Amino acid sequence: MTLSIVMPIYQIAKRFNFLKQALESLAKQTYEQLEIIIVDDGSKDNTVDLVDSFIKCNDWKYKNSTKLISVPINAGVSIARNLGISHASGELIAFLDWDDLLFPQYAEKVVDTFISNPSVYVVLPSGLFYVNYYGHEKAGLLDVPQNINSMCFEDFKVYLLENNFPAPMGSGICGRAELFSDQKIKFDAYLSKKTAEDILLGYQLLENGIRPYFILDEPIVLVRAYLNIASRGRGAVLQNFEFDAFKYIYSRCTHSLIIHVREKSESTYIRIKNKHDLTYATFEIKKLLLESGMRQAFSKSWRSVALLKKFMYYVLFLRVDPYLMGALYPLYVYYKTQNQTKSLATAKNYLVELEGMGE
Repeated sequence: MTLSIVMPIYQIAKRFNFLKQALESLAKQTYEQLEIIIVDDGSKDNTVDLVDSFIKCNDWKYKNSTKLISVPINAGVSIARNLGISHASGELIAFLDWDDLLFPQYAEKVVDTFISNPSVYVVLPSGLFYVNYYGHEKAGLLDVPQNINSMCFEDFKVYLLENNFPAPMGSGICGRAELFSDQKIKFDAYLSKKTAEDILLGYQLLENGIRPYFILDEPIVLVRAYLNIASRGRGAVLQNFEFDAFKYIYSRCTHSLIIHVREKSESTYIRIKNKHDLTYATFEIKKLLLESGMRQAFSKSWRSVALLKKFMYYVLFLRVDPYLMGALYPLYVYYKTQNQTKSLATAKNYLVELEGMGE
């Protein structure tokens, strides 16, 4: 069973080392039946030359199974991924952003999951998130309930709606090739140059009655964000179009999914709607701050805004006693600190290992 991995790239010549590390993480996979499809999305620098030289060198493990596709006009990450899908020949298709990494057991675990679960069409990996904020490093493992794969489909949808698809959707998600062949499931063109196109893909899965399967036992994807460079990830989140993307996703999928929940449970519908309304209000505040020229100050406080939003949700909508929340907060901080310390060590050790391979 061949696993095709689609990697969109754009203008990365100055950060080529990130792509090299991503490719080296593919070379370390314990499952070796891989096809790698790199799609250059209209780069105007020497990105294509650098990539072409790398994949043609004798040391590159997948020299004979790597495709480099170059398009003349920058159309955005969604279009690039969809183009990569059309060139994939594997029975399984996965996605990896150029600055993220796969742990060595990723491909093997994903393939084994599909073989063991013939009715599963999409697999979502457990991800380790690494942030380098102007030299200050943090990392954490995204928490997902251990019983998520055994939940009934309605509870499963409710959880994902409430938690905005807690999985690395842009890197690591893998689906059977037939999932994409009828064009029902694809990355949205409107969000191609905006943000959250991967979250919308997740909602499209739910809308079509497709239930992703979560791999939970260990993190097999490392998602990186370097906030002192112009990365598409956090850079996109801090743009005005984040607000537009949220509205588009809500009208495109989220609203109908929430209405469907209402048919099953009014109280659950109210809880989810309140949470999305609060998110909408938070985006409005972000947009006002950005438009008022406070972008730099806001970008350094985005974590504080997220914590305030979470506190407001629990107090205003779930009616949790604020004094109780204050009492429990030290325990929450301790748990998060322990999680982050272990996760950061794992991330840094793997980065050091890959840097050694690239020398």
